[in-house]
Amino acid sequence: MLSLESRAPKKDGSWKVAKALSLRRSLVSSLPVAEDREILSMLIGAARDYGYGAYDSYDQLAISYSLTPILANTLMPRVVGTGRCFMPHAPDATDLSPLSWDDGDPWRFILEMKEVSRQNWALMGRFHRDVESMDVTSPLLVTSAGFLVSSDRVARLAEDASIPWIVNLRKSKSITVPTGERDEFLAELLSSPVLPALELPAELQFEEVTSRPRPCLKISRPKLRMGADHLMAELSFDYEGRTVAENTTSQGFFENSTRRYVRRDLVAEKAASTLLFELGLRFVAASWNAEAGWKLAPTKLPRVVRSLVESNWHIIAEGKVFRSPGATRTEVKSGIDWFELHGEVDYGGAKAQLPQLLQALKRGETMVTLDDGSYGLLPEEWLHRFGVVAGMGAAEDGHIRFSPGQAGLLDALLAAQPAIDCDEAFLRVRQQLDRFQVIEPAEQPRGFIGQLRGYQLDGMGWMHFLRQFSFGGCLADDMSPTKRH
Repeated sequence: MLSLESRAPKKDGSWKVAKALSLRRSLVSSLPVAEDREILSMLIGAARDYGYGAYDSYDQLAISYSLTPILANTLMPRVVGTGRCFMPHAPDATDLSPLSWDDGDPWRFILEMKEVSRQNWALMGRFHRDVESMDVTSPLLVTSAGFLVSSDRVARLAEDASIPWIVNLRKSKSITVPTGERDEFLAELLSSPVLPALELPAELQFEEVTSRPRPCLKISRPKLRMGADHLMAELSFDYEGRTVAENTTSQGFFENSTRRYVRRDLVAEKAASTLLFELGLRFVAASWNAEAGWKLAPTKLPRVVRSLVESNWHIIAEGKVFRSPGATRTEVKSGIDWFELHGEVDYGGAKAQLPQLLQALKRGETMVTLDDGSYGLLPEEWLHRFGVVAGMGAAEDGHIRFSPGQAGLLDALLAAQPAIDCDEAFLRVRQQLDRFQVIEPAEQPRGFIGQLRGYQLDGMGWMHFLRQFSFGGCLADDMSPTKRH
């Protein structure tokens, strides 16, 4: 608050008691000192337009003004610079000393926690800049506009100074904490919504880390009867196993066991809110017939869930947990007269087998029900790679079975698929197929009476090839031999 006063000189050269200034607007422009004209004009602002191009010349100036921070930053250096700015100590004081403007760096407010006895610790405040320091109670006045006033000067206060903390500690001087409650108090202190810089002794030091959160969304029906045509969602964030609600005001939290302060990633949290908005959700404030939260149309639920799960969000909708696909595993096993294609997707502990996943994809679904009752998002790209392969075999309990005659087909279809484990039997088949270049004519069997023609030897080579690789085939031809004469 800036008050305007005036005082007259006495005959002996001293000054009379200052009184509230009484001055009409019309007289501001005629004041003899240019600084006074400029400062008072800025204080009173623009005049009200009464028409006729003039203002009310009899309108009196106010005797005091509450300055906004922006106006105070402009005016206070000029007001103090006039040499006629005082800090009154008593209403009738006449021995006033003018304040001077301190053009140094702004003062920073700091909290300091120290041991004051074996039984107690204390939290105190002080102002600090460069090598200078003063107790929080030392200034005569600390303003919310960002100024620190001592007995003889006015200085700036750093913009990030917490006025509530300053006001509280100027009244209480300190906050005393029993030694046994020291760590618990520190945890509560670090959870404060607005915390100034904090200085601690060596035994209270901690590690500060910034952890990237995993967004979590819990979707449910509205608790109130009104608005049953939509769903409501609660947004929270998982910081290494600790859940922080969207509307939590603290900047982080303290883990006493590890002596770590985990600072929230507010940029990542804001990005999560932005993504919800882009997906069509809208945040509504609490009212008499509605609860606060994100509003979602039921028709958008499948698309929203899929988009968020793909972005690694943790989603619970109507009590059901939705999981994103993790590691995949594919292998081929061999038996006496069969080959089996096994495929599995890990959903964070819950697993789904290839036939189950392919059936869900065939039905046009985007999710598969897992054994623990949760829902897994289908890894469509992975399934499409094996869909053609699986269609050639027979789906059985957790795998796809192929006959020996399909070994070549299975090898050809799997050739382009990476990271497939095969047992020794199927590896031998693949190696034989890989070494195969061309079907050679077979030699005439020993003891055969007669002479096979060339094309008949070619046919026998083909039959040997089919037998070697367990392929099915049919050779239709006149195979009668040419008799010797």
